[in-house]
Amino acid sequence: MSKKILIYYTGTIGDTIIAFPAFQMVRQSYPDAHITLLNALYGRQSTGEALLKNTGYVDSFINYALQGRCWKNMAMVVKLVCKLRAEHFDELIYFARDDDAKRRKRDRMFFALAGIHVFRGINRFLADEHGKMTKSVSQQIVDNLTSDGVGVPCLVESYGDFRLSESEKRKANLCFYALPIPMGSTPIVYGIGGKNQNCKWPLEKHCEVLKYLVNEHHLFPLFFGDDSSKQEEELIIERVGCGIRVAPYGLSLRESIAAMAHCRLYVGHDTGTMHMAAAAGLPCAGVFSSRDPEGKWYPPGKNKRVFLRHHCDCEGCGRTTCFSYPARCIDMISVGEVVDVVEQLLYRGIAKDTTS
Repeated sequence: MSKKILIYYTGTIGDTIIAFPAFQMVRQSYPDAHITLLNALYGRQSTGEALLKNTGYVDSFINYALQGRCWKNMAMVVKLVCKLRAEHFDELIYFARDDDAKRRKRDRMFFALAGIHVFRGINRFLADEHGKMTKSVSQQIVDNLTSDGVGVPCLVESYGDFRLSESEKRKANLCFYALPIPMGSTPIVYGIGGKNQNCKWPLEKHCEVLKYLVNEHHLFPLFFGDDSSKQEEELIIERVGCGIRVAPYGLSLRESIAAMAHCRLYVGHDTGTMHMAAAAGLPCAGVFSSRDPEGKWYPPGKNKRVFLRHHCDCEGCGRTTCFSYPARCIDMISVGEVVDVVEQLLYRGIAKDTTS
């Protein structure tokens, strides 16, 4: 009888995409196992299921949603424990993306109550000699697992194979070629979203960058953000005088990745859209705040990625909001720096050529 493996990992779009190398490594290590992902719901959506379904890396999904009140959360936890016990999982594989020992201890107790006694990835968190994380999250998760007997040590150089189906590619192609992109313009993916207030670059700077890129290089921005960034995307389109929001065309996350492959490059925030673009193989010009250690959320692929981030006296604060808006660290990045990076990607021969 094949093993039953439970992977525990939660996160939104970017968090899930950066873990794809780890999902692939687990499948390679347990080729015949039935693998289930335990994943939190964000709103009504399970991002893990939306991105991993039908890839073969995960066979089934158990989704849970935390409620607003403590007693409702307790009822949900009891119900979830009972559900997991009924599945009789042989092993837990835990994707740790930061060194939170209290959380790992709490989670180990929870999964022990759920009847699981073999744990991988939860036992330790590899850090440098000062106890700090110095790698990308993608590499960190993989290294934690290999140190605990899952897979073999390797350097994460890409997000790997998303196993996009022919139907997903076909729908993405139909959508892309239906977009009213002006003749002679080159489409790029532009991202202004983000969960954290201090990761957002000022709107007026985005407009300046796009006006220059549109006028001087005939680039045409496509915005793949959801409803949370709709108002800002529409405002930029109005001020710049061009651009298209792709969300109304009804593509799934995976179909959106397939559509992005038709674009030249990505420009914008450290957000889920950036990781989707990197998964599509696009060069990326990323604008980063300094709230996290340098490189923590960088996509893999040094030869095709340029990231703008400034050192400041408060870097590494870990805050989701700053005392000032825009956050001082990200506001230090100038329009000229972003334009220079985009031109490097365009003319160093790195940017993906989408012209015929």
